[in-house]
Amino acid sequence: MAKLTCDIGECTNEISEGTGSKGGLPICHRCRGAYYRANKLGPKWVEHRREQLHFLESRFEYLEPRIAKLMSDAERRVNKAKKKASG
Repeated sequence: MAKLTCDIGECTNEISEGTGSKGGLPICHRCRGAYYRANKLGPKWVEHRREQLHFLESRFEYLEPRIAKLMSDAERRVNKAKKKASG
């Protein structure tokens, strides 16, 4: 039998058979929790959260090349230390 997955585009969580069959959304428990939270806190919170996530994404895009350089430098130092320790 095929596994059922959450109906949210990027979500790969499995859902149990019958989820959403009685008029509910065919989404996993994590996505359902996010839906309930947004519904409870309202549109102002949703807009604030969207702005927050946009900022975090922009910051990560800016920092990503620098983080990659830090990681490659660290890996190079580890390899150099291993080589020095072994021989």
